[in-house]
Amino acid sequence: MNQHEVDLIIPVHSATRPVRRAAKSVLDHTKLSVRVTVIAHNIDQKVIEKNLGDLTQDARLRILHLSDFIASPSGPMNLGLSKASAPYVSLLGSDDMLSPGALDSWHRIAVETGATTVIPRIEGGVSGVLPLPPTRRARAPLPVHACRPDLQAPLPGSAIRPLPEFGRGSGVHCGTVVSGTTHRLRSERAELYGSGG
Repeated sequence: MNQHEVDLIIPVHSATRPVRRAAKSVLDHTKLSVRVTVIAHNIDQKVIEKNLGDLTQDARLRILHLSDFIASPSGPMNLGLSKASAPYVSLLGSDDMLSPGALDSWHRIAVETGATTVIPRIEGGVSGVLPLPPTRRARAPLPVHACRPDLQAPLPGSAIRPLPEFGRGSGVHCGTVVSGTTHRLRSERAELYGSGG
């Protein structure tokens, strides 16, 4: 029996990214059995370990290293996904953070509804809630407009397992996550927009 309910992946490529804040926002505010995987991408793993501080002592966190010399998030995302074993997987940017209870809310929605993808509400600091992904008023909570520039990054909080690969073998260095996001928005059995959290 798998010991984790959710695998959460955080790729980080720079010492200036607040990766400790990102990881801490998950570990400190969930009741789920979660494993946080931080991918040190094209950067010395010891630098990331130093930035994470005491979080490296948390048994729920692990650090993996990837040197592919490609400035794209696809590589570390693929690595994290290949090492995931939980029923649900979520992605989080190293400069982003989760609101308390957010991961638990997404997981609950996925389990209760059978949704393969849970797309969360995104808040942009002083700008408030961002209207991403756009939804039809009459058909909410289903997301629409899969092929849009504002969906060129993998949507955070995507509770799905297994996930499609993000651009592996595409031969391009920019926008390699578009195909994965588009595939999820258009091809999965069920998708829910987590407008409540």
